[in-house]
Amino acid sequence: SSGINAEYGHLTKLDLSWTGVDNIITSADAANGVKYLPNLEDLRCRNCEFVSTFFLDAVASCKQLKVLDLFNAPSPFDLCALEPLVKLEYLDISQCHNLTYKNQISRQRTLFKSLSNLKWFLVGRTKSSMFIDESFEQIVQDLTTYCKEIRGVNFWRQCNALTYGVFHDFIEKFGQSLLYFDIGWSHLLQDYGSARFWTDFTGSCPNLEFLALTAIAANISDENFSAFARNCPKLQQLDLLGARGFTVKGIQNLLRGCKDMIFLDLSYTSIDIEDARKLKEEFVNCDIKHVPTMRHVSQSSSTSN
Repeated sequence: SSGINAEYGHLTKLDLSWTGVDNIITSADAANGVKYLPNLEDLRCRNCEFVSTFFLDAVASCKQLKVLDLFNAPSPFDLCALEPLVKLEYLDISQCHNLTYKNQISRQRTLFKSLSNLKWFLVGRTKSSMFIDESFEQIVQDLTTYCKEIRGVNFWRQCNALTYGVFHDFIEKFGQSLLYFDIGWSHLLQDYGSARFWTDFTGSCPNLEFLALTAIAANISDENFSAFARNCPKLQQLDLLGARGFTVKGIQNLLRGCKDMIFLDLSYTSIDIEDARKLKEEFVNCDIKHVPTMRHVSQSSSTSN
């Protein structure tokens, strides 16, 4: 222990990702190591089996920690173990399917009140009782109430019970600071995702650089893309998979206004194969992904014959 302290105590960043596979590093080993790193600011443990409540209790001693990446941790752990990390700004618990949440309601508010400096919160594909229906809505409310500035969230498949009022309050407070917003496959949003809704949304988020509307933008229109170009000129990546109701002209207006766009997903949208080809030729600096619908494939085959 003294050797670890003397040699590594100055570390500010540590990446242990993938090292915990097949128990190569145990939870006890990892806990014993991090507790001697008082200056640690950035800790990444993606796909590590050693992530547990025992390990996170040790991580909680790293009072300077700002970044914690626990992506796809397969073992159970109590999220409230992170409560002492008051300087935490980035938390990724995406695809963590075994989160526990003791005394859920009472500790939840204490947790997010402690994490008031949180700026990035990634929970996409996380399956846990704390991210089901009303529980997740309460988490969004707590983020809105206690956090000072949110810059990025991944709510992929998490917003299926998020009411419009809660969503509106979140955007009203953090829209100006949002850079990254993933709400793909959040089907309740699709229910109130009218053309007017998307125009109002972009007007509230002028600094967006990444936006995923995967499978929820059924009502988006050419007019909305003009609003995107006007209100979100910094947009670099946009996922519109499954969207309908717009034409190639709307996409052209979007890309001409968002000159920094480097990735656009138009898969299974109203854009056909020929229009996608023309877009790729015109906007060579943007990686345009296009998987055609079966209808477009059939039409293309008929035209060729």
